[in-house]
Parts: sequence; structure tokens; C-alpha cells
Amino acid sequence: MENLNVNPVIQAKRVEDKIKKERVLRDKWMMNYGVKYFQHPFEYESFYGSANPALWFVQLEAQFALAGFTADDTKFNHVLSAIDSDILNCVCDIILNPPDADKYSTLKNRLIESHSESEASKIRTLLQGLKLGDQRPSQLLARMKALAGDTVGEPLLRSLWLGRLPNNTQTILTALKEDLAGLASVADKINDLAHNSNINSVTPQTSDNRVAQLEKQVAQLTTLVGELTTTIRQSRSQSRNRNRPFKNTRSCSRDRFQKYKEPAYGICFYHTNFGPKAKKKCNLPCSFKNPEN
Repeated sequence: MENLNVNPVIQAKRVEDKIKKERVLRDKWMMNYGVKYFQHPFEYESFYGSANPALWFVQLEAQFALAGFTADDTKFNHVLSAIDSDILNCVCDIILNPPDADKYSTLKNRLIESHSESEASKIRTLLQGLKLGDQRPSQLLARMKALAGDTVGEPLLRSLWLGRLPNNTQTILTALKEDLAGLASVADKINDLAHNSNINSVTPQTSDNRVAQLEKQVAQLTTLVGELTTTIRQSRSQSRNRNRPFKNTRSCSRDRFQKYKEPAYGICFYHTNFGPKAKKKCNLPCSFKNPEN
């Protein structure tokens, strides 16, 4: 049992030592486990690749909270490990001669100030540099709000946003009395319907084109087969004719005799076709009479 008569000074000293030991144990645990968990916090995006430095620090501080980092030096060192050498040149004075207190906040403010887009540039992008593209209307509106900040009122922002949307969507939205959030929700639904309609209209057309191509190919193949069949038949016919020469000779002789006249009654074939010149080849009986000289 603890002695109740212990000197209060000694008792306070014991409590202080106990707290110190607990802190040492906690720091040792963070070094062995917490740092291992947190040693690659920016592998998905370094500060150099961040388009919005202020938002980058919001995400960073959320990870600090999860890892249990509260010391100024720890947070300062983690930021240094996350930025590239090109950016280090912009904050070299803070790195080489850091302030005694609030080192992390000083470094954070300098980085945000030096790498954030200027207000003039934001307004220029807001007025000229944004298009809907493949975004949803609500995503475009969120981007425009981020650029506008507090410098652009809602009526102007509404007008600029509507001007980036398709004409049919503008016609529908201008007739509504919704706020910007409500209009963005309606615009998203219109955009989704238009996208699905385009897909449905393209699919049958693609199928029709495919069928037409197949029909054309079948017609070409049919023509080619017909030509090949004709060529094969002609080749076979010529081969048969070469193998039967006597039949061809008889056929030619028959064609030649078809040119002569049939013998007249009582007159032989030769006198019928050759007249007086057929004396020597006359076939009796023949009643042909030579004309008198």
C-alpha cells in the first residue's frame, strides 16, 4: 500500500517522471510503427503536382491527424520531404533559417502564397478557359465556384455556367426557379439522358453498317464463284475438244457440204452444183445437157 505520509514534493516528482516515461514510450511507438505507416504519405501526389496548394495542405493535415502527429518539427520535416528541389528554392530562407516557433505554419503559408493561382488568372480562366467537355454539369460548376471564390456573385456565376452548357439544356434550365445546386442536379439528369440516347442511336446504326458490309462481301464472293465456275467449264470444254479430233473433222466436213445445193431431179450432184465443169465427175444416170457454144 502506498505510503500516505510521503512528502508532496517527492510525490509530484514521481508523477512527473511517470508522465515523461509515458511520453517516451509513445514517441518510441510512433517511431517504430507510426512513421512506418506514414513514411510514404505523398506517393500518389507530391506538392509539385498539386493544382491547388491550399487543398493539398488540407489533405496533408488530415493525414497528420490520423497518424497522431502534433509536433511542429515533425510536420515541418514531412512537408520538406514532400516537395521537389525546384520548389525548395522558393522557401530556402525558411529552410536554412527556420523561425523558433510555428515553422510548419510559416512554410505552409509561403508555399500556398507562391504557388496558388492569382486572382486575375482565376477570373481569366473562369471567363474564357473552361468548357464542359466530358465533365458533368455539376463538376463544371464546382470547378467554376473554386475559381470564383468570393470575387464573383452567384448571378454572374450562374450566367457563366449556363453559357457553357448545350443549347437545349440552357433552354430548360432558364425556365426553372431553382438555385444553382438544384439547376446542377437537373442539368446532370439531362446530360445523362442525352448520353444514353446517343449510345442507343449509335448501336443500331453500327449493326446496320455491319449487315451491309456482310451483304456486300457475300455478293462479291458470289460473283467470284460464278466467274470461277465459268472458267472451269470453258477449260473442260476445250480439253474435251482436243481429245476428239475426228469428231471435229467430221463436223467441219458436214458444215462444208451444207453450202452446196441439193441435186435437181434427174441431174447428178456435181452437175447441179458445178454445171458443165463437172463432166468428168458426173454420176449416171444424169440428164444434164451442156449448153451449145
